[in-house]
Order: sequence, then C-alpha cells, then structure tokens
Amino acid sequence: MHPIQYQRIFILAYLLSVAGTEPQCSKFHFEEKLLEKSVRMELKMSSLHEELADMRERVSTLENKQDMIITPTVVFTARGPNNLRPLDGQLIVFKTTVMNLGSGYDNLTGVFTAPHKGIYLFTTQFCIPPGSRYMYSAIVHEDVTVKGSLIYDNNSDFCTSADVIVGMKKEERVWVKCVRTSSKSSDVLRESETDWNTFSGVLLHK
Repeated sequence: MHPIQYQRIFILAYLLSVAGTEPQCSKFHFEEKLLEKSVRMELKMSSLHEELADMRERVSTLENKQDMIITPTVVFTARGPNNLRPLDGQLIVFKTTVMNLGSGYDNLTGVFTAPHKGIYLFTTQFCIPPGSRYMYSAIVHEDVTVKGSLIYDNNSDFCTSADVIVGMKKEERVWVKCVRTSSKSSDVLRESETDWNTFSGVLLHK
C-alpha cells in the first residue's frame, strides 16, 4: 500500500477517536465524513487496481497456454517420382505437390523441413509393375533410417504403403530414398492416374 494511504488511514483513525467531542452538525464532523469517504474510495480503487493487474496476468497466462496447446496445421502430400527407375541410395523426389499446408515440403528437392517442433506422421506408397521386380525404400530422418519397406510382386500390378511416427525439432528434415532395386534397365515403379506413388506427412502434436 502507498505511504500516503497509510497516512490517511491514520488521520481517519484519529478523527474517529475525537469525533465524539464535536456536535454532529459541526463543520468538523462534515469534513471528517468527507475525508473518511475519500480514504475509503482510495482504498477501494487500490483494491480494484490490484484485481485488474491480477486478471491481466491470468489472461496472459491463459494465452500462453493456448499457444502451447493449439497445434498448427502442417500437412502435405506429393506424388509422381521424378524417376521411375531410381538408383540404389538415390533420394526420390515426388515432383507433383497435391497439398502443402505449412509449406514444409519442397518438390524440387523431395525434402520435408519441419516448420514446427512436434510429433509427425509420414507415409509412403509405391506401386510396382509385374515381372519379378522389387524395391527396398526407406523414410529417412536427418540421415537416419526410421522406416524401411519392401515392395515385390511377380504376378500383377501391386501397391504397398509404409508409415512411421517421428519426433522432430524445427528445421529438421525427412525424405525418402531408394535403398536397393531389382532392375537398372527397366522401370521398377509404375505411375498412372489411378496408381500413385506418394509421400505424405502431417503434424500430429506440437
């Protein structure tokens, strides 16, 4: 409490102690009541200021918690490998961007860069033509394979998918690469309007 407020309370206490010696209709009594009312109003205003400051602090705390709770929208899907005959160890670039909310995926490099720290789900799908072909692929997080997958079929057209959940820091990267294939002279992947080779990702929780 401000020192001036302590002083006025002291004065009020003194005035109340001597009030009994003065006639109720005197000028002193009027001034005493006026001062008492003024002090009470100042005390009330001080209390209101403290309550307002407390409310502002609570609102600020809630806003900070809301920012932590709300997960921003980050989701992408890309299709169409730039090479249907990828080489062993080659990064696969999916050149056609179907969706890219959050602008994390780069269809020139085939790399997804996390715009936010969080838990992400990544999915791939590869389609292979018949003829005893196979391909090992991997989802890679900062040069570490976090999911490996094999697609193989010698009887008919076939597609298979793989997914993995990855914890990422902001600016960390994820991409897809071909680990090994069965053919260097013919297409090992098949792409059409109905059969898509895709790379997708979504931020699950910030």
